[in-house]
Amino acid sequence: MSKLVKYTPQQLSAIELFCSNPNITQAQIAGTVGVDRRTVNAWFANPNFVEAVYERYMEISGIHLPEVIQSMIEEAKAGNVQAGRLVLEHFGKL
Repeated sequence: MSKLVKYTPQQLSAIELFCSNPNITQAQIAGTVGVDRRTVNAWFANPNFVEAVYERYMEISGIHLPEVIQSMIEEAKAGNVQAGRLVLEHFGKL
């Protein structure tokens, strides 16, 4: 998260908006954070900004991993062999 410090408040808001709703458009982000759409487009053309977006998305989406793993366990218990394999691989047992 320390890498995010170098961004403006508008950029940080854009990162949060996009990571919370990946289907949001750049125009919607621009309207919400109060900048021109071309400005948002330029931010997303910057590899460092994209990396910051990716890092934040991974932080946010990581909260759902326990649910996903539990769902895979339930599928495996119901007889889904592929889910069982994934669970075993995840826990280093295969």
